[in-house]
Amino acid sequence: MTPTRLLATSLLLGLPALTLKPAPSEELRGIITQIQGAVEVLGPGAGDIPLASPWQVIRAGVTLRLPPKGSAGIVCSTRRFVRLLGPASWSLTPSTCAAGKELTPGEYSWIVPQGGRFKVVEGLLVLEREIRGNQDDDPLAPSVLSPRNTVLRSSSPRVTWSRVPAATSYWVQWTGGGIRDHSTPVEARNVPCSGSLEGRPVCSLPWPEGRPALSPGKIYFLRVGARSGGSDDWHFNDPVEVEIQETPQTARLERDLEALQALGLEGQALDIARAGLFAQNGLYADAADQYRRILIADADSDSELRVTLADLDFVMGLGHLAEPLYREAWAGHVPSIRAAAAFGLGRVAYARGHYEEAATSFHQAFELYKQLGLGEEENAARRAFGAAKARIPK
Repeated sequence: MTPTRLLATSLLLGLPALTLKPAPSEELRGIITQIQGAVEVLGPGAGDIPLASPWQVIRAGVTLRLPPKGSAGIVCSTRRFVRLLGPASWSLTPSTCAAGKELTPGEYSWIVPQGGRFKVVEGLLVLEREIRGNQDDDPLAPSVLSPRNTVLRSSSPRVTWSRVPAATSYWVQWTGGGIRDHSTPVEARNVPCSGSLEGRPVCSLPWPEGRPALSPGKIYFLRVGARSGGSDDWHFNDPVEVEIQETPQTARLERDLEALQALGLEGQALDIARAGLFAQNGLYADAADQYRRILIADADSDSELRVTLADLDFVMGLGHLAEPLYREAWAGHVPSIRAAAAFGLGRVAYARGHYEEAATSFHQAFELYKQLGLGEEENAARRAFGAAKARIPK
């Protein structure tokens, strides 16, 4: 499924993906994408704290001082990537940026963080997707966690779902894509449920040995059922949609991943770029897994990553996972990220039919975007606020 297919028309709520746009020399900016060692930032707008931080935006004339064995990566708004090795002193100017590696538009969008804005549907002003707010309509039915509403590279995917405490048996069912029914009944005691996601126990089942793989380019529907006794009824929630990536797209993705590696990115910067590349290819589950691993490894990671992960969870229909991430980002201090978090909370509330709560969150996002001078986001939040207000019972 392409991102456009996933975004079924019905709910005009969402944000455009904005990056640090290429600008004329008098508006030259840079983003520090990776740091190793105590790198100092000196000059206009550097602030009171001299040490550089990941994703810090710097202005023309700012100087970075790198200690021995220190390193830094800077993406200039002229779409150039500069990698520095210490000891060194480097100033952000048109000429120093011009000496860096030129990035393609795609590489630029993968590397530059999105400032807490929705990066998955780049180029779209709105998300047009209706997502039921309560994925667990039947409390005795499992909620599919992965894969769901995503493109997959693997044609033999592992399936994970929320554990049902009283379940004695589970039923994993695949349909569509030219197959009538790929079903796997399994006793609950034979399903490992040791992991957890956002504090909820998670069960996981690998692709059965000997079963034919799913076909590239085909769309399938997955659902997982549970029952608590041999004679009880099976409890299922609605199926989720999964597409297996076509072979040419898989080959192109591998080339793009190799190109990212060749840029000289390291550590978290490389991981984030990979996640962005997955997301832009509709591989939402892969992107979400990548972001989640980053946040687990570095609990102090920027709230922007929490918003981006929340956006991915939301578009996959996992509002209950997106909401706490949005709330964590809303509790921060960066206005653009707080605005994106408020907008995300509005989308979650709207999808659940909580229109008064949604209107409040959209209005908060609108006010913040207005203060920031971000016209497209301001307009999107205004329209979302109007849509929520119109649904509030008179």
